[in-house]
Amino acid sequence: MSNRTVSRQKFRITVIGKGEVIANMYRHLSPSTLLRINRVVPFETHIIRQSNMIIMPINVVSGKEKIRDEFKKGEIAFGPQESAIVIFLEDSKVTRKYNILGEVEAGLEVLNKIVHSETVKVERIE
Repeated sequence: MSNRTVSRQKFRITVIGKGEVIANMYRHLSPSTLLRINRVVPFETHIIRQSNMIIMPINVVSGKEKIRDEFKKGEIAFGPQESAIVIFLEDSKVTRKYNILGEVEAGLEVLNKIVHSETVKVERIE
């Protein structure tokens, strides 16, 4: 994904007591979903580690947009079924379909250290 696009929105995901993750999300990938996410930012939630992905439940309802079931390490998606933002920690082929949102720019190692669950704060920085 291009780092030079007018549709890019930059977010900071702060894992309380562990560190920060910088994420880029792109309007052109899932415009309705990202609009709905922006309406609730900033927010705090818990994150759950599930094998090769991090799941962040969020109070957003959005339908399917440009869904996929294969993701690369560091990609960010939205799960319409579980109303959650998902970050993939390694290349993955999953059984559910997700709306692609963007990718992690920096700090993926912070998420790799999570064993079970942690509290996070998500805010838009750009």
